Amino acid sequence: MEFENRIKGYVTESLIESILTDAGYKVLRVGLEKRVLDSALLKVEADSYVPVPDAIRLMPDFMILENNNKVLGMLEVKYRGDWKSSRASLSSRIKQQLELYPDTKFVICCGHLDKGKGDVRARDHIKLIYATVIDGCVHHIVNRVTLQSIPLAECDWDSLHSITTHFDKLFATEADQTLIAAANIVQNMEKIFSDRKKVPA
Repeated sequence: MEFENRIKGYVTESLIESILTDAGYKVLRVGLEKRVLDSALLKVEADSYVPVPDAIRLMPDFMILENNNKVLGMLEVKYRGDWKSSRASLSSRIKQQLELYPDTKFVICCGHLDKGKGDVRARDHIKLIYATVIDGCVHHIVNRVTLQSIPLAECDWDSLHSITTHFDKLFATEADQTLIAAANIVQNMEKIFSDRKKVPA
């Protein structure tokens, strides 16, 4: 399971980095796991391998800039096989990160969507969370004008935003095709690992 989760995490981070780079954004890797320490090399449990300050350990994966070097903010990428069963644990995981980096945006890549096949588009597998902490609870801002929000642990997948909400360059025809290709990979990862488990040793 650790192998599977690690691969899914690396793949989705690389996909998001690639589609944003192709769309014309500058994407800088700043997260601890990629820039400073690698738990696989040190062969110990993640988050316990070196006593580093939380501000470094919880740094989001990417810093996103426009071509003119204007900073658009920090971005954390998460993969979840299923949304409903993981949203509560995700909420608690990102709470500490939000307290240190309150403007972080979260891209969630979800392998399985609980909908009929006809209702799902490939790009629906990649969503964006505008998160904030309210009264000690992580909320997703559903309406950025009125600031209406929902506790993330209760938030339906359809209430999350399209990644194009924050990264409008992805609306360009070529970038949109790249986004669809990336979303297809996300969609198929659950099937690939499921099929792998069915193959006799």
